[in-house]
Amino acid sequence: MLRKLFSALISSRTLATDNAPGLENDDRDSFGPTRIASSNMGSTSQGIPGNDAHLARILEVCMRFLAAGPLLQSVSGEPTKDIYTINTILECGIVNANGFLIGFSLLLAEIRRRTFSLGNNLQRCLDILDDFFGSYEYEQSEQMQQIVSKFLHSILDLWLTNVEVRNQVDALPKWLLKSHRKGKAKYRTERDAFVRFVDKMTLQEPQALEWLLLSENKGLSVDVLLNYLPLQTWNQDNDIRIRFRVAVLNARLFHAIQRLDVYPSKLYTGIREFYDGVEVHQ
Repeated sequence: MLRKLFSALISSRTLATDNAPGLENDDRDSFGPTRIASSNMGSTSQGIPGNDAHLARILEVCMRFLAAGPLLQSVSGEPTKDIYTINTILECGIVNANGFLIGFSLLLAEIRRRTFSLGNNLQRCLDILDDFFGSYEYEQSEQMQQIVSKFLHSILDLWLTNVEVRNQVDALPKWLLKSHRKGKAKYRTERDAFVRFVDKMTLQEPQALEWLLLSENKGLSVDVLLNYLPLQTWNQDNDIRIRFRVAVLNARLFHAIQRLDVYPSKLYTGIREFYDGVEVHQ
């Protein structure tokens, strides 16, 4: 019943992705869960209530049960592999962009919680994302920046341990990095999502900094860290929530370089200069 309800709502093309209303996650303010509700009431051509906040909440509840139900009944405790639900989301594609972006975001959240498994659908996901990159409307959108960061975050274990997977998705983190270095990540949510990914990546495998920042097989240096990773832009962000997030990343970098050929004192000097450049309004 919940599977059919989820499928009907995702496929209905009545959802709006703006602000992802009603979804509870910690991507909104970085300090804890936030619920955004809309008072806009209306109707749709298919008879589904037009309150996006309520629709999004129903979708989230359905996804939680679809993920947790089979998991709780599993003796092995393995993440849920629900092919029907995955197909429902992926089949939306760019034709039903709102359904895909909302459904895929919910799916990725469950994958990060380790309650759901993407199975062998990685290439299908990449093919659909490639369609979005071919669309002028979505290629540089806030939604794509966030969804790509969440996607990379969700498959991080595979990215770190499987060279083939890393080669498959190599263009995605490089695209995000380029966007951030050029200041194209205009919204806080975009910047926050990518910083989260870099932070988690650095925590799990410091060597991954080389995979992200270097296109050639050479060692990591302080100059590369300070110039190719947009630390200056992030440390001087006009949103204090990003600066708090990056402060954690800065500390993570000092831990990571103990396993890399980088001198902590030089990195400290460079990061301190970034902080010195921040204007304090009293």
